[in-house]
Amino acid sequence: NWMSEKGHCSWHGVECHHNGAYTTYDGTNGITILNMTNNRIEGMLPQEFGALKDLRVLDLGQNKLKGTIPSALGKATELVTLYLGSNKLTGTIPSEIGQLSKCTHLYLDENELEGSIPSEVTTLSNMQMIGLHVNALTGEIPDFSAMQELRALYVDSNHLSSTIPSTLGALGSSLLDLRLGSNDITGSLPSELGNLSSLRSLHVEENDLSGSLPLEFAGMDVLNELHAYGNKISGSIPIQIGFLGFFSELKVLYLDGNEITGTIPPSVSNLREIVDIYLHHNKLEGTLPDSLSKLPYLRNLRLNDNNLSGTIPADFDSLTRLEYLYLHNNLLEGTIPDELGALTTLFRLRMYGNSLRGTIPRGICHLRDLYLEELEADCDGIRPGIECTCCTACF
Repeated sequence: NWMSEKGHCSWHGVECHHNGAYTTYDGTNGITILNMTNNRIEGMLPQEFGALKDLRVLDLGQNKLKGTIPSALGKATELVTLYLGSNKLTGTIPSEIGQLSKCTHLYLDENELEGSIPSEVTTLSNMQMIGLHVNALTGEIPDFSAMQELRALYVDSNHLSSTIPSTLGALGSSLLDLRLGSNDITGSLPSELGNLSSLRSLHVEENDLSGSLPLEFAGMDVLNELHAYGNKISGSIPIQIGFLGFFSELKVLYLDGNEITGTIPPSVSNLREIVDIYLHHNKLEGTLPDSLSKLPYLRNLRLNDNNLSGTIPADFDSLTRLEYLYLHNNLLEGTIPDELGALTTLFRLRMYGNSLRGTIPRGICHLRDLYLEELEADCDGIRPGIECTCCTACF
């Protein structure tokens, strides 16, 4: 109903100031909300948006807009929410965005923006959520410590190449979600991140990070998700994990594809909320601790491609929600416990590339009649280590 005779305040996606108990449609009221999300709009953003002095919300996300972000947007100083995500915008982020002192939500994600993140943007002290992910941004991660109200910072999937600034720890109890993954970030994980006492999700995956997990991360006592896979993180898993709030509410632990050494500490049994444990493609050694069997919600246990030795614990039968058990390419020996046949929710079981011997227990074969889609073992060759009549793949 755009271009109707009633005036622009009656158009779809447009809201204006109320005059008393009702809104007039004579075209004299200031536009406060312009919401045209997901409308297949093409073309460029007009400089004239800067003239909308009463504009609080500008939502043009999920369209087909091209060109640059007009610097004149910095003149719309009443803006609280600016959402231009999921378009085809190019160029740099204009420094004039730093004039939007009332802005709390800034979404420029999933575009083709390049250049650095302007320091002027980091001065917006009322900011609560920033989405700059999935662009082609370069340069350093700036100092966001002035944004004491910031709850979520998404700068993942860019080409940022600095270290992680320790000043992020100054965001204290406000920050809930920090996403720095899929960049070119180097250096180690700063211990100051342990000051983020309200952080629930930390993404630093697919970078070039090194060093060990700081013990100060024990301060993240409500962390639900740690995504740190695909780096060069070394050292051992802290033996304090699970104690005194150290990751005690963790549900997702992704440390795969690193250079972590040492053993799996028995204290993992204190991660009572854990659902996914990904430790594959590291340099772990030692035995599989029985304490892994004390994780009531564990669904995904991936320990393949390490140097783990010893036998498969029969106590794993208590993992009644387990769907994925990956133990392949280790140094495991002995026989496969009959008790694994009790894992009725198991979907994939991979045990090849070890020194296991004997026959696949009948109970495990019976799981093929339930949900077990993949069963893989060393059952190939003239003298296979494992005899298996129900495996889906033999090595």
